[in-house]
Amino acid sequence: MSKLKDLPPVSGAIIWLQQIQRQLRLYMRKVEDILGKKWHHHVEGKQLKKIYEHFQKKLDRSIQNDQFGIWSA
Repeated sequence: MSKLKDLPPVSGAIIWLQQIQRQLRLYMRKVEDILGKKWHHHVEGKQLKKIYEHFQKKLDRSIQNDQFGIWSA
């Protein structure tokens, strides 16, 4: 992405991360709209919420911190 938009690689990686996070939030809102506000109390909902939170934490830690560390070094 950074090469296509003439952005520095770190900026491109951070923008890419933010787009993924925004898309994940959108999907979770759609799940809530379809299944209701208490979707995470169901067995499948608990598993989905756990996967979502794990993936979200992984994105927060691994990409954003790593990319910022590369940039600031």
